Amino acid sequence: MVRWAELREEVVLVQGWDESQVTREFYAAFLGESARFQAHPASKQSVFALVSAGFGITFATASHAEAGFTGVVFKRIDDPAASVEMSLAWLPEFEDPAVGRFVAFLRDEARSRSPSGEDCPAAKLGEGAVGRHEPLETAPCPVSRAST
Repeated sequence: MVRWAELREEVVLVQGWDESQVTREFYAAFLGESARFQAHPASKQSVFALVSAGFGITFATASHAEAGFTGVVFKRIDDPAASVEMSLAWLPEFEDPAVGRFVAFLRDEARSRSPSGEDCPAAKLGEGAVGRHEPLETAPCPVSRAST
């Protein structure tokens, strides 16, 4: 695990933010106003390649960390507040079997990632949630950096 304080001097490589600064503001809230960001109009895999080449660090989802990337080490951030809230919403008139399967997948995934194996708020998605907007919290986002 790594702490936010250990990352404050790092160059943070991110995908380009053409129209929104929300992600930058989110990271800056943890890293401080002096955080150094380098935006790249590229895919996340291209940003991982830059990390692998030693140009800086990046933040990744748990699914990126599980998939891995050659030359990159993924570490969890040691802060329970380092989570990102996600939401799922759709129009009731668009309810169909594909939506139902997707919601069931999210419910099962949330249950499998719950430390106790019990239902968490996200696990209730799909239980009468059609047309409603319910938050889904993810685990602390991992940091990736070049392996040494």
